[in-house]
Amino acid sequence: MKATEQPYAYATLLERLEELYEVEFTWLKVEQLVQGLVNLDRNTQDFILGWAERLLTTNVYISHEFIIRVVEALDRLERRVIEAWAVHAADTFDQQGLRPALAVIQQVDSFLESAHAHAEGVAFDEVESILSTFVCGLSGRRLKLAQGESVYTDSETLYLPNITAKLVKSKDNFLLCKAQVAFMWAQTRFGSFRVDFATAFADYPDREQALAAFHALDTLRLEAYMERELPGLWRDMQRIERLRLDEMREEGVHGGTPLQAAWETCRGYCIHPLRRLRMCWR
Repeated sequence: MKATEQPYAYATLLERLEELYEVEFTWLKVEQLVQGLVNLDRNTQDFILGWAERLLTTNVYISHEFIIRVVEALDRLERRVIEAWAVHAADTFDQQGLRPALAVIQQVDSFLESAHAHAEGVAFDEVESILSTFVCGLSGRRLKLAQGESVYTDSETLYLPNITAKLVKSKDNFLLCKAQVAFMWAQTRFGSFRVDFATAFADYPDREQALAAFHALDTLRLEAYMERELPGLWRDMQRIERLRLDEMREEGVHGGTPLQAAWETCRGYCIHPLRRLRMCWR
């Protein structure tokens, strides 16, 4: 069995990079690059250096910046993503020049988001007809579906963004769009817009806090209605919520704590036929 090759030593990397970037002419500093590479295994060193040499044929500064950024992002990037990132930077240089190409290299998170949106995101144009049919099948007055900057409704039109890519898989992003449409429908169907907010919150010293409290309670109320009116979609929404919570935990984001029993009781209380108005609008 072939023995694993030893990583390149500091002096070897320094000499190779000084030659690669012709530092006596370009005045580029390579010590930072060597510091980032020296503690990596040999296979990873060769992978990074190989792509740095390819990018060097595009532009020396892009290649130099690539090594800095890729070492910083190694723990969260698969090699196929790194390759796509490097190719995109080279293509950007060919089409738009140095500054936009350097921005691609420096803003790796933006690249990851756009790459994911392209691969697994759901475009509004792709789902408009399906979701419009879904909305027409719901009870209540007819609502329009349109593209907007974010998810919101003015009680006449339901707006969705151009691309929805918050979840890992495209099928789940479609279900998320469907759930968002259903929730906005519920806002119009079950009275969220019947409140005179200016009057209702006039006596509160902190109107923003009052509005946030109203939104939290109204969300519980609408969830209870949706559980009753759309049980199949409700189950899908619960699965999507669990997926999102799992992703947040993996990303180290806190929040999304499941409702305590008292709040679950509150959600059921909110649709009690004799008490829901008193509970929700005061």
